[in-house]
Amino acid sequence: MSADRHDIDPFERPTRAEGVRRRTDARRPSSRRTATYTPEQWRTIQAESSVLTDRFAQLFDDGSDPASQAVLAASAAWRQHVDRWFYQLTPEVQRGLGELYVADPRFVAYYEGDETQRAGYALWMRDAFAAYADSRE
Repeated sequence: MSADRHDIDPFERPTRAEGVRRRTDARRPSSRRTATYTPEQWRTIQAESSVLTDRFAQLFDDGSDPASQAVLAASAAWRQHVDRWFYQLTPEVQRGLGELYVADPRFVAYYEGDETQRAGYALWMRDAFAAYADSRE
């Protein structure tokens, strides 16, 4: 377990059951929508996601501040992508997604693992999503 997980106050987090319920409730519309997608639509989604992921990686590699205009624009594009293809990415949900990026070792491994070797990237993504969520509230 990472040190970051120990820094989280367990009384401020939802219980496991609440968290599962919230994720399930949020995913229902997404599951219904994606069940109808064609292979061509999935290719489009993957291509758009790849462009957005590369954009974030480049901003991180360039040392961009997570609250910079360029990163806020990338976060807005990510929100639009998720809204268009999956579910409504509210500020609260986007902030929670960023928190998941640092709390779940699978996301940390994806963003910072052997393939990317970007130490601090998951935390930067969390901060980017939080800055964007703050700008929308």
